[in-house]
Amino acid sequence: SRQFDVVVVGGTLGIFTALALLRKGVQRVAVVERTAVRGRDQEWNISRKEMEELVQCGVLEAQDLEDPAVICAECFPSRCGFNSAATGYPEVQVSGVLNLGVSPTELVRRVRERFEEAGGVVLENTALEGVHVHPQRGVHINCGSEQLRTQLLLDCMGHASPIARQVRGGALPDAVCCVVGTCASGFTENTGGDVIYTCDDIVTCEAGSKVQYFWEAFPAGAGPTHRTTYMFTYIEPHPQRPSLLQMLEDYWQLMPAYQQLEGLDQLEVERGMFGLFPSWKDSPLEPGFDRVLQIGDASGIQSPLSFGGFGALTRHLPRVSGAVKEALDVGALAREDLALINAYNPGLNTAWLFQVSMSVKVGTSCEASFINRLMGSTFAAMEQLG
Repeated sequence: SRQFDVVVVGGTLGIFTALALLRKGVQRVAVVERTAVRGRDQEWNISRKEMEELVQCGVLEAQDLEDPAVICAECFPSRCGFNSAATGYPEVQVSGVLNLGVSPTELVRRVRERFEEAGGVVLENTALEGVHVHPQRGVHINCGSEQLRTQLLLDCMGHASPIARQVRGGALPDAVCCVVGTCASGFTENTGGDVIYTCDDIVTCEAGSKVQYFWEAFPAGAGPTHRTTYMFTYIEPHPQRPSLLQMLEDYWQLMPAYQQLEGLDQLEVERGMFGLFPSWKDSPLEPGFDRVLQIGDASGIQSPLSFGGFGALTRHLPRVSGAVKEALDVGALAREDLALINAYNPGLNTAWLFQVSMSVKVGTSCEASFINRLMGSTFAAMEQLG
């Protein structure tokens, strides 16, 4: 079997963590990915500050942030608004929030290339089949034809991680952000976007429950008339909640009014997108085993308001990579030691208050305009306070 100091399982986002560890001085690092280590076609939306943190970690170089092959779209200004025509609360303009569209394909390609140049090992098309932890001897990782040994395993397999699912005992998430959307051309050329926006009050879905739909839209890098448009909502797992298919039907009905289109026929849809992003109140997830640490979405470190993924990884990467290096240096790899890396996060717990205020639980009711009025007044107060 091959011996490493750290094995990162889950390569598309794990490759960023792996390179950050090499830059910190960890010697032998491998990335295991069951498919190919490559980014998706659809852009990631992120803030410039978070991209600059990747430069500080040595994962990106300063010139990457000036390269249109990496940053293929920039959004200015960005709008936040909550059915302003009905509530009377003005729209708010923000800057520096999810204002960049970056190419996952190009980012992952560059980071992988630098990782391998620095001595890192990539094992793609390699499925994880089993993990055996020995407190003193380390971790044995069974990947079928590949048998690996490591001091520390970093679980970067996201929400669907089988290790995280085992630690949670198969518990259902406390809430889910459901998202549908498209990337399409045919819009009027513009550079602005929406971070969070509504143009309707709470609606009753076909399944019988009530939801508030929110919108998000960004210029896309494919061309000046291309836009990416998402519709999302916050719900708890329940049979009366709408399926993604039902949400997509609502999307086609509501999107033209939101984007001020005469009809869908003026658009050329290039791709459809959908996703379920679960969150657990019991987060960050405490490690369940010695020598195994969840990273990114697998750890539950993402806010229940955000979609997780790339942003949830980058904003914690400087802290996590430094802490992992220290843990390796002093041999503090027991689960109670590793639990200190993703410790209690008051900001994460506070975000649950916002999540609850932006959804209507099954079996409860409120005025149709309640969420819009609450959000409108909150954003107006934040704007007034600077």
